[in-house]
Amino acid sequence: MTTRQSFLLAFAIAAALMSIIVAVRAQTPADVVLTDVSYDPTRELPKGLDAALGKTVAR
Repeated sequence: MTTRQSFLLAFAIAAALMSIIVAVRAQTPADVVLTDVSYDPTRELPKGLDAALGKTVAR
């Protein structure tokens, strides 16, 4: 392997490692921003069931 080929191989490996580092850092949780949180109607379901069952049992 010539000196030029060794240099190009080392450069390619360094470029690949840098791209991996950049990709991993871009996915860190600190960069995640929640912009919209949807309402979950199933949170209300147990309250409605408790009220309906309470009325049925009370009769």
